[in-house]
Amino acid sequence: MGFVLLTSYTGVVGAFLYVLGCREPLPGLHERYVAVQWRQALGSTMHCVAGDGIGILAGAVLATTLGIAGLAEAALEYVLGFAFGWTIFQALFMRDMAGGSTSAP
Repeated sequence: MGFVLLTSYTGVVGAFLYVLGCREPLPGLHERYVAVQWRQALGSTMHCVAGDGIGILAGAVLATTLGIAGLAEAALEYVLGFAFGWTIFQALFMRDMAGGSTSAP
């Protein structure tokens, strides 16, 4: 999902970055391939950009629907962009890379 969103935002550049940093050369080698720290940083950034974009778009639609404009609209888009990027695309989708879990102890 992150790849589709990132590529729709950035076009060929996003597709190139995805192939460069996240797409393993052979099936079953993903964990070894992304073990390099720069690939982890690139993957994390791409997940965050995908989530931020969705949050900003959701904020724009919500602001338009509610008639919010100006600084209030910008604040709503910023908050939703941060919330989507951090909570969904970082904490939820990348938890396995960090060795985490969302289940209660």
